[in-house]
Amino acid sequence: MKRSNLTKGRLGLCVLPIGCFIILTLAAMSNTPRESLQSSGWTIPQIISTSTISETVYSWFPDLAVDEFSSVHAIWSSTRPLPNSGLQEQESYSRLTRSGWSKPNDIVPPSPDIFRNAIASDLNGHVLMLFRGSINNKPLTLYYTQANVEEAWSAQAWTHNYQINRGSAYLSDIAVDSHGVIHVIYDDTYHFSGQENQVVYADIYYRKSTDGGMTWSSPINLSNSPETGSARSYLEVDSSDTIHVTWDEGWDRLSGVEADSLYSAYTNSKDEGESWSAPKNISYPNDTPVQLSVGANGKGSVMLVWRSKLDQRIYYQWSSDNGVIWSVPPTIPNIFARPWSIPFDMYHMATDSNGNIHLILVGQLQKNNPIPGVYHLVWNGKWWSNPEKIFQQDNLYPEYPKIVISEGNQIHAVWFTREGSMWTQSNRQVWYSRSQADAPHVAFSPRPTPTTPSALFTQTPHPSPTPRPTISSIGIDTPSSTKETDYLKILAFALSPVVLLIGAVVTIKLWARSRGR
Repeated sequence: MKRSNLTKGRLGLCVLPIGCFIILTLAAMSNTPRESLQSSGWTIPQIISTSTISETVYSWFPDLAVDEFSSVHAIWSSTRPLPNSGLQEQESYSRLTRSGWSKPNDIVPPSPDIFRNAIASDLNGHVLMLFRGSINNKPLTLYYTQANVEEAWSAQAWTHNYQINRGSAYLSDIAVDSHGVIHVIYDDTYHFSGQENQVVYADIYYRKSTDGGMTWSSPINLSNSPETGSARSYLEVDSSDTIHVTWDEGWDRLSGVEADSLYSAYTNSKDEGESWSAPKNISYPNDTPVQLSVGANGKGSVMLVWRSKLDQRIYYQWSSDNGVIWSVPPTIPNIFARPWSIPFDMYHMATDSNGNIHLILVGQLQKNNPIPGVYHLVWNGKWWSNPEKIFQQDNLYPEYPKIVISEGNQIHAVWFTREGSMWTQSNRQVWYSRSQADAPHVAFSPRPTPTTPSALFTQTPHPSPTPRPTISSIGIDTPSSTKETDYLKILAFALSPVVLLIGAVVTIKLWARSRGR
């Protein structure tokens, strides 16, 4: 009996440390990251474009979209050198899945001209895309198409291509408001001069569709500057459905002619594109601004960011009344633009659930740094955060970064790199990284049954998709309130008092019995 009680006593004395061990193990598991992070809080950048040894593919000009169900979609232009020294251009698509980014797949017919693309998602389970190329024997034509989010990886899933422009186009942008209205902007040479041998410049045009792409409004010329070119158009629709548009004036990619003086322009519409504010022209400093971009928090606050061709300073202006009154244009501290050498780069912004505006750009922490990097900054309504380095690597020159935010605080970023120099024609790859904003998580709605593509498109309707895992369950460490690690933490803390109490009671009882005998 005594031996038995002694054994029970020892067993009871073991319950407490074993329980503590279980609790500590669960806590350690809950804090184990499932995705490697850099010191800045961004994941280690990964290449999402691929190229086999037997086939060289140059990947560039990416764009990102996050649909209403938090799925992440990416597109970019893929350039394949041909044996006869020509080039074949195609549009590549990839989606973030449970095992990471899917293998890229070509989704539109090949073109002899470089594709320039833009992507968005609607409220009915579709991915929307604009792409410019020279398919169907139509040079430099801009098309709209859409696909079910579940089948967008397949070229056959994309609907008939609807032509948006009427002349020649180069760059475009697309967004969808809270009512499902699709908004697009693009440059176009439609306003022909009528004079022989006169240079035709591009203007910035706007169109919209209120029926999911079935029909489109007549083009509205926003820049209306037939004597100078317009380029680098940028579109943002904020949470209040105000449409914000920016562009650069004095140069366009289609004519290649640059004016002696440059300026950038901003305009907005508060009635779904029916009317537009008078353009705000920015000529500071010294008629040299370029790369104007816009961000907005949906509460009347608007941020404009641009750089100068003459130096490496980055400027901004802030308005808290939807662009009526603007601050003086100071420079963003602690960051410099890369040296001006090519005209294709852009800045990009997105807004989190706290109303903070996130800016992503290619820049440098010092002017004399020979290798630029990709940096992230946040405007909280009063000041800019210190720049966070997302990417910098010797011999790789990043360009054209894009940023989107899902679930209120999940930040996704893409860009491409040139190898060797900013102008090199050698290897180019598309990169991705993600982070979490200091803002509340916003749960997304369950996936509804997607609507059938409109009658405008000849594509056979797709069956209703099987619900797929959300980004919170695809094997990526997600800071949302419902992720697996949070459940482990809750379990550990919930079990801790029970385990400790049982261990204490058993230990005391057996100790008392052993003393009594």
